[in-house]
Amino acid sequence: MKMNLRLPVLVCAVALLLAGTAVAGITTYSGFDDGAGARPLPNSDAAALAFDTATGHLPIITFESAPLGPFSSLLAAPGVTVTGTDYYGNSQSIINSPLCAPALCGFNTTIGGSQWLNVYGGFATFTFNHPISAFGAYITGNQVAGINLSFNDGSQQSIPIPVDYSNGGASFVGFTDSLANITSVSVLAIAPYGDFIGVDDVRYSGASTTPEPGSILLLGSGLLGAASLLRRKLLL
Repeated sequence: MKMNLRLPVLVCAVALLLAGTAVAGITTYSGFDDGAGARPLPNSDAAALAFDTATGHLPIITFESAPLGPFSSLLAAPGVTVTGTDYYGNSQSIINSPLCAPALCGFNTTIGGSQWLNVYGGFATFTFNHPISAFGAYITGNQVAGINLSFNDGSQQSIPIPVDYSNGGASFVGFTDSLANITSVSVLAIAPYGDFIGVDDVRYSGASTTPEPGSILLLGSGLLGAASLLRRKLLL
């Protein structure tokens, strides 16, 4: 009787493993430095470090080599294009001087750098040649409630960006998504009235942290085969 009980337990364990691995999920990373208009950014940096540790320290888009001024379409990195329009329907810009107090209108976060993506209300969309599973960025000048990261992984998703209406500030906001099929991420600064924000030090990755469906099936087949072999040995 003991030998017969072991097999159902093992099969159940296999079923639980497959169910757990197949479940999709989003993990977010967010830190806010209230009123900050320059480094140091301890809370934002802590969130960025947690994101970098989870994703394996991805390459960073700093915008330091991007042409200054407005653009209709910017090749930010190989396979990554940025588009978008501002609050008035004009092109977004790469800038190196704050439009107002940095805590309220955004600033550079790259250590030793000077340039950043200026989102003058409206939105900026990062489009990827290959689907991604992780995205993170420093967002500065966070003042108007309602700004967020928006993307579609099969369902529309929105991750809020922390703000302080009176003091502004800076944050790092990022996420990983086990579905790994995101083709674009938008930084929405539309909110109810629009917000002037900076975007800098962007990370992204197409590497999934969970096995692909085919890998899951192979894993399940292997474990079920092991269960069958164990059953034969136990019955001998």
